[in-house]
Amino acid sequence: MALAPDPHLDPDLAYLRRTYGHHWCIWRTPNWWMATARINGVTPTLMERTPDDLERRLRNPGRQIGGPIAT
Repeated sequence: MALAPDPHLDPDLAYLRRTYGHHWCIWRTPNWWMATARINGVTPTLMERTPDDLERRLRNPGRQIGGPIAT
């Protein structure tokens, strides 16, 4: 299992976290860039192949469809 990149060594990850981290929890794997919303009313999870594509989605994530998962 690969370790998560150190945001101090990954300038794209550091930038996204600094810019959008108040509203999103942002991380990456070797192949995917992901974000989970910390706010309500938007698409709860975003997943893209590049940091640029993820940033476009972070700027305009779309609204949440449906309600919370039933327990």
